[in-house]
Amino acid sequence: MNHLASKVTLCVSILAVAGWLTAPAAIAASESLSPQAKKMAQREARRELATLKKYDANANGVLDPQELATKQADAKAKRDAGVLKKYDANGNGALDPDEVAKQQADAKAKHDAAVLKKYDKNANGVLDPDEAAANQANVEKMRALREAKAKKAAERAQSAAPTPASLAK
Repeated sequence: MNHLASKVTLCVSILAVAGWLTAPAAIAASESLSPQAKKMAQREARRELATLKKYDANANGVLDPQELATKQADAKAKRDAGVLKKYDANGNGALDPDEVAKQQADAKAKHDAAVLKKYDKNANGVLDPDEAAANQANVEKMRALREAKAKKAAERAQSAAPTPASLAK
């Protein structure tokens, strides 16, 4: 798993550097974009550069596994702090069962609203059988895609794993 994580990190880092190196060219090539799209591209390029500047401790232009782990830990801490701020009603620094239930209910309500927005074609506030079937088909499609992705990752990890013959060399 650690080997796979290293490969994933390397790929992400390469893509980040490629984005960093090509960002000015992409912005220059965006002359046909609307002014709003140009601003979005510029913001994204600045965000990528700021991320690299903040987390690239060895200044090699790539987020190494440890640097990426630091970035991910910071993002998780920020998310956790936001959840605590919003749902820790008694201020004890932890989510009690009733606070967890509230957070989960809010997440479910947000999900249900998104499903209705996407699939409730007649806007009656309920998924009719054909709308529910379209939602279920999408759920199954997404599940199949996740499973295929996981299977591919496992196959890549298995093929990259050292074999007894390669260890003997």
